[in-house]
Amino acid sequence: MSSKVSRREASSKFLGLVVNRNVFIPALAILILSITFTLLFQDQADHYFALAQDAVSTHGGWIYTLGANIFIIFCLYVAFSKFGGIRIGGANAKPEFSNWAWFSMLFSAGVGNGLVLFSIADPVRDFLNPPRLAGQDPTLIAQEAINFSFLHHGIHGWAIYSVVGLSLAYFTYNRKMPLTLRSAFYPVFGNRIYGWMGDLVDIMAVITTIFGLATTIGFGVGQINAGFTHVFGIPTALFYQIIIIVAITGIATLSAFSGVNKGVRYLVY
Repeated sequence: MSSKVSRREASSKFLGLVVNRNVFIPALAILILSITFTLLFQDQADHYFALAQDAVSTHGGWIYTLGANIFIIFCLYVAFSKFGGIRIGGANAKPEFSNWAWFSMLFSAGVGNGLVLFSIADPVRDFLNPPRLAGQDPTLIAQEAINFSFLHHGIHGWAIYSVVGLSLAYFTYNRKMPLTLRSAFYPVFGNRIYGWMGDLVDIMAVITTIFGLATTIGFGVGQINAGFTHVFGIPTALFYQIIIIVAITGIATLSAFSGVNKGVRYLVY
């Protein structure tokens, strides 16, 4: 499998890293164009982003809810079927970290500021502005607000993380395939993952990951700035939020370059 990767992937060097230029260049171009459009046309960008969010939440909410429950069912099936006995890394593989270390890293990286802030803010928001039961019994509204909070911050999210993480881990460490999302589509596309189909999957993965991280950092920065304001009296202002963004990005970059064994583990502890 590694020989196929070396023959078929258009790899090159960028800042000392090996990148697939068929994925890196289009993804970088889309991100730069998106950021440029947002900065130059802030009002229009805000309008269209709001329209897109409203369309997704109005017409696609049922898909999200159904999909999240399907992920849970799939995880339970994998755990209690014959596939639950598969050891990541091979039959003789040994865990690199203790269960405590793994749970600490997963908890910190998987939920982070989302659980700290939004597990409380979400049900309060949905109670004050009910998405479906406006004008009905407050008890029913409160119960639905809690239900939505469980959907957003309970085992549903972990089921989604688990499927993506396990698929990457299995195809990388058991099937010796590239550590990219295209590898998870090998049962569907076969060797075509090394062509334009795989490139398209990875481009979408890069873009959605960056946009998702941008959203998380945006909320997290506001949360950190508010905390600094409350504790140290530092004003809540764009200047200080930019400094926080630079600091967080720098720490995260150093942690990622150092790898799981050093950077991520030390950062958690």
